[in-house]
Amino acid sequence: MAAVSKVKSSGTSLQTNWESTKDAIEEYEAYDLISEDDITVSAIAAKELTFTATTDSATIQMTYCMLIDGKTLWVLFFSCAPDCWDTYESSFNTMLNSFEILD
Repeated sequence: MAAVSKVKSSGTSLQTNWESTKDAIEEYEAYDLISEDDITVSAIAAKELTFTATTDSATIQMTYCMLIDGKTLWVLFFSCAPDCWDTYESSFNTMLNSFEILD
């Protein structure tokens, strides 16, 4: 699954939003951090987190990316079952690397 969320920024920094989001993600049952990186998306500083987690009865692997452009907070999600990650990872990376803010 791939999804993009666009919401009005609360005016707080990327780091503040990121820490709050990480705190919520770390509450998942069986959370396991794979990587956390500072990246650039559409020429804007961004944060990226890849992890596995168990929610209800399913285990997922997800890359979660956040950036702020002016007053807009963008969140990009890429997820699948961990045993399918190798199949979809290159497609997820292509989508992330080709993301552009047009408005």
